[in-house]
Amino acid sequence: MQPSNGGEKKPEEKKPEEKKPEEKKPEEKKPRKPRTPSTNEVICNDTIFHKIGEYFTLPEHAKFKTRNGEVDAHAFITYEYIPARIVRHVWETATYEDADGDYKNTYPKEERGLPVKGCPLTVEMLAFILVEKYAYFQPKRRILRKLRDMGCTIPKTDLLRWIGDASSELMDMFWTVVRTVVSDTPYLMVDETCELVGVEDKITKVVSYKKKYLWAFFNKKQGLVLYLYENGSRATKVVTNFLNGYKGSIGTDGYVVYKIFDGEEFPNIRHIGCNAHGRRYFIEAMPGAREVCMIFIDGYEELFHYEALFKEMTPEEKVKNRIKFSLPVFNKMIAAANRVAKDPLLMDDPLLKKAINYFLNQSENLRAYIYDGNAEISNNLVEQRMKPIKLDLKNCQNIGSEDAAEKAAFMHSLIESCRINQIEPYEYLVDLLNSLGKDLSDEEKRELLPDRWHLKC
Repeated sequence: MQPSNGGEKKPEEKKPEEKKPEEKKPEEKKPRKPRTPSTNEVICNDTIFHKIGEYFTLPEHAKFKTRNGEVDAHAFITYEYIPARIVRHVWETATYEDADGDYKNTYPKEERGLPVKGCPLTVEMLAFILVEKYAYFQPKRRILRKLRDMGCTIPKTDLLRWIGDASSELMDMFWTVVRTVVSDTPYLMVDETCELVGVEDKITKVVSYKKKYLWAFFNKKQGLVLYLYENGSRATKVVTNFLNGYKGSIGTDGYVVYKIFDGEEFPNIRHIGCNAHGRRYFIEAMPGAREVCMIFIDGYEELFHYEALFKEMTPEEKVKNRIKFSLPVFNKMIAAANRVAKDPLLMDDPLLKKAINYFLNQSENLRAYIYDGNAEISNNLVEQRMKPIKLDLKNCQNIGSEDAAEKAAFMHSLIESCRINQIEPYEYLVDLLNSLGKDLSDEEKRELLPDRWHLKC
């Protein structure tokens, strides 16, 4: 029985039309990025690229796999070691008379350009030996052993003579220019260190090894350093002679010799002390007077923090900001030091006493950097320049003579200046040795110093 609906038929409900599933369009493939070479790889100055077409012929009916329409190529890298070897060339020569009656020799002119008179080594070999000695701090016995392993046995006396002659030639040619350029700066950093040098007694001719001193003058602006050996002297006259006529600021440590620049004798020189030394004394005094020392260590931390913030500013901007931010901190430290100096109980600690006395005695010099935007807060940069000297001394133990010490100082000047300017020492010395014997003007010599030198292709 059907239910009654009032005689009317119930309209049939229309079913909702089923949506036909949309046909998926084929996804467009995104172009794949080309492979990028790995950054974590060995870097070589000499690289040879082998293109596929240079060493491979595609077989008949074969085809390359492609990527974005181009051959999907990638790099397979290998590193080749080419052992060094030394070859002796023996030229058979003869003299002949030409058509004009002039006598000439068969020896090729292009082979006659040896860098140092009386030295049979080519420019490249001599540069290699000098780099081993002054850039990698190799003792002469190791250099001789390395040369022997490369197929060349050289008597020790000959090697010493050739190194000395080459250093002497370079020093004679470039010493004056290097000295002039290094001191041509508004801010010069100065330091000194000791080394062991063989000194011959004038009467007995016996050589004894004595403690001698080497000076370093660092021109931060040009990235040049000059090491100066003046008979191993640490006397005042060494630095005053070098700075004779100099106008600008010098950064030094607390060595008493530099006190001469605090007086009226050198009115054109502003003497700036090293705050790293001042901070070091308070760190050393920490075990016995921690609370007091932290006042000064925290103050120095704030001062060095400001210097990091001011690093990219112009000299004028640095001075303005140092006076505004650094000077108040420094004045508070001076006031605190004066209070501590009046306390006999605190000053009974020898290390704290040393730190306070250094700070108060050097306070004007320590604060002087604030007023020179070219100056550094510490003398650390020139102290870092002493590392190659110490490394050389550590490996070689001593320097045989004062003459050798003077030449070594100049060679270290060239090599360390190369390091500062990120120049490969070997290529630089090859170019420099090639310039020996040429009539160069002072300006041409100036262009050969590491801060301006560039490799000629």
